[in-house]
Amino acid sequence: LARGWCDYLAPQLYWSIQPSDQSFETLLHWWHQQNRAGRHIWPGMAIDRIGPKRPAREIVNQIGLTRTMAPRGRAGACHWALKGLRQNRGRIQDALLTGPYASRAAVPATPWLGAAVPEPPSAICQGGILRITPSSESAWVAVQAWDEQGWRLAELMRHEPDESCATLETRVPDNARLIALRSLSASGVESE
Repeated sequence: LARGWCDYLAPQLYWSIQPSDQSFETLLHWWHQQNRAGRHIWPGMAIDRIGPKRPAREIVNQIGLTRTMAPRGRAGACHWALKGLRQNRGRIQDALLTGPYASRAAVPATPWLGAAVPEPPSAICQGGILRITPSSESAWVAVQAWDEQGWRLAELMRHEPDESCATLETRVPDNARLIALRSLSASGVESE
């Protein structure tokens, strides 16, 4: 981690936020201190341990701490195990979808794998349909919409350049007052 030999680390931080001696926050802080190369730290969170003594709110609060500690645009989390999420233990699905996961997000960039900034896409809008021409460096096109709640990622479209598909199409997001398009490289670096 300190030498940059990995792209991300997912330490299994299955402890609660309290008590603070050996807590989620204390351990996450320690991992960030070891991260001199600036790689992603995406802690593992124990959804399977949600129950009477550990409410779903604990996971939501851990995600909040993760976002606070991570450099801007680099926060992430891993959830263990899928069974607890599928069972909706403690209504965790609801807590995530109305809280930290209420809006879409792209995977954080890994510029050490390729820092080139792709050219932005071009687009035409006709009859509520966006016809997008991605740049040749684009691996993804992000469609961002501004509505009464602010900017949000409306859609993330995969671009696989080949001869049969030079343009991408999508509907203009509902209630969008403004639309912005960005290219993302294969390493997640965004265009202007």
